[in-house]
Amino acid sequence: MSSPFFPEMHDLAKLVNPKGSFPTRDGEPISLANGKVFANLDFSKLGLEDKKHLPTLQAIFYAGQFPKEAELDSELKKKLFLLQLAHRLASAFQVHPMPLSEELSPSLYKLWQPQHHLLNPYKPPINNGAALKEALEMATSWEKGQGFWERYSPYLRIRSDCDYKPFNIASLFSHSFLTSQFYKALEEKVTELQDPWRLSLGGEEAFTPEEAEQKWFGCIVWGQVYFYQKPQVPDDLKVFRKVQEAIAALEEAFPSNLIASFQNHFWLFIPGKDKQSLDKVAGIFLERGFPVTLRYNEAPLATLGQSKAIEFRIILLEAMASELERLKGEKENQKTQVEEDLKAQEKIAAELSQEIARLEEELTRLTSPKTRHATRKLKREAEKRFESVTSRIQSLRNELTELEGVLGKIGKEIAWLKEQLAKEKAEKSKGPTWYQEEKHPPEIQRKQRGASLCQVCSVRQPVQGSELCPVCQEIRTTGEELTSQAPWLSNGYLLWLHCFFEPRFWQHAILTLFSNYLDKVNPGIWEASQRFQIKTSLRWPVILKDFIGDLQSFLKELELEICRLVGARNRLRLADNLWVMPISRGTKIMVLLRSYIALLERFFPAFIPLADMPLYLGMSIAPASEQFFAQWRYLRRPPQPISIKLPDQERLEVSIDTMKELIRYGEVLVSYRQRRRPSLEQVRIEELIARNIIKRQDVKTFQQLMGWEGT
Repeated sequence: MSSPFFPEMHDLAKLVNPKGSFPTRDGEPISLANGKVFANLDFSKLGLEDKKHLPTLQAIFYAGQFPKEAELDSELKKKLFLLQLAHRLASAFQVHPMPLSEELSPSLYKLWQPQHHLLNPYKPPINNGAALKEALEMATSWEKGQGFWERYSPYLRIRSDCDYKPFNIASLFSHSFLTSQFYKALEEKVTELQDPWRLSLGGEEAFTPEEAEQKWFGCIVWGQVYFYQKPQVPDDLKVFRKVQEAIAALEEAFPSNLIASFQNHFWLFIPGKDKQSLDKVAGIFLERGFPVTLRYNEAPLATLGQSKAIEFRIILLEAMASELERLKGEKENQKTQVEEDLKAQEKIAAELSQEIARLEEELTRLTSPKTRHATRKLKREAEKRFESVTSRIQSLRNELTELEGVLGKIGKEIAWLKEQLAKEKAEKSKGPTWYQEEKHPPEIQRKQRGASLCQVCSVRQPVQGSELCPVCQEIRTTGEELTSQAPWLSNGYLLWLHCFFEPRFWQHAILTLFSNYLDKVNPGIWEASQRFQIKTSLRWPVILKDFIGDLQSFLKELELEICRLVGARNRLRLADNLWVMPISRGTKIMVLLRSYIALLERFFPAFIPLADMPLYLGMSIAPASEQFFAQWRYLRRPPQPISIKLPDQERLEVSIDTMKELIRYGEVLVSYRQRRRPSLEQVRIEELIARNIIKRQDVKTFQQLMGWEGT
């Protein structure tokens, strides 16, 4: 049996306390530097001297890097070669072109939750020889290795994969998980060749990981599953569960390729230019009757996963140019002021010089001791002032030279930005960097005159003697009836609630937040090209993995709030982000909105002020007799961060901040304009309306919501 290899353990040294107590051969602190990980550790005292050759321990020693000079057997050489590729693909940044600060920041900084590192400071779990031995022994056997995630996940989740700001934005957990995934995906496709030794992917041969990164291609796939069904009866809603079952089948078929999945979205990594795998991915959904959209980006491994959002790059360049133009104007004003001050000081110096010369000449003529003493005093004062003015002149000249240098640098930066902006706009005109394919089941049909199609999906022919096609019939009849789980589905009013996630907005949000974080951590003027390169070289898959984990935790907390409001038996979860529950009063919805916003401020506060916020909340209140699809048309893509459709078709569609104001004064708004003397809260609302922060119609609609009662 071959030795076990756990790619996810390659960064184990990052869990070790550098100040801990470990047995070392030289008596010095344990070595954790790249290339020298555990170099001075006394393995004999840990009882692991005979295990040092095992591949996982070698991966830990080299910290996921491929040692070019070391003599390795071909099996280990291949593992470390592919591990370096996977390690770099799973990192938020491949290179650090910016000078790193000396201050270590191992705690994870979450872009969407800036206070996370303060609330969850990282403390290394491995502090002594016994703890290190326990960790290293996990790398020596298949059985022990299975306990790695359970043992260290709490620490991996709050530890960043990079020790320095502003690169400490991805968790070691997601980095380690994706390194393992990418390694396994590469291992399945890469072949080993001998004489001389090399590796090949899709016919492209490489001798080093660096060469492979340039020659080997990979594909990032973002898929979205849809359904044709327009649910007519409660059991038709089981279509959401069928979509989840299809996603689960995808995860089973591509266990090593999955980056993340959420609701009807999934993301995959496929090595090489592999059209057959794309067809296989689509086939998993098509054979279950679901259409799927595949968006994919093919690129060399060196740049795969980096954002190529041309729109963001153009906006970023324009913003950087605008900021430099503003700074240029500010510095030119400073230069003008310095020049004026210099001219004034030089004039004063000339006058003082003349005054000193006059007093010197006068002293040669004066004979009275008293008069000569007074004149000498005047001369000393003039000389002292002249010395001060001369010093000030030199300072102003230095400042002027410095400003001219800064303006020259700003001018070069602006020229580079304009040149780069022209290149990006030209690149945009060439077409998209992401390809898109719409896949539909082959059996779907367009409705033709006189043709009989399924009552629910309207794209397939019904089964003989039924109004439903085989797919819709299976969805409706499989599993327990929803009305038995939730008898209230047929009575009174229902509240449908959907938390919508927009991945494209998310990517723009992440790039914007990282750009702001970099500028905050590294203020000042330095090469725009360098700053632009860093801001646009962020690899988003590892950040996405972190975010999806937080989003799932957020939704679990939201479900708890729903249960507290209506009771666990009075809510039905159709998908991870979609619920239905009975509702009788609008005030309950206000309570739920307050809970939702509180959770949003806890999990994703940095998203709230963004123009393109990636999270939306849709609510629809409707009689139980009204078909779900009428609600789904509205909920599927809510138009605003908070969107509510009332039973009378009135709509309240506002930002998070506006809803916070409406909730804050909710009790006052019920009696809005009914008091003879307005309260302070009402006066504030009027001010917000006057400043166009809140629309009067939104206030009226919120009144209706607060006062609504189901009958």
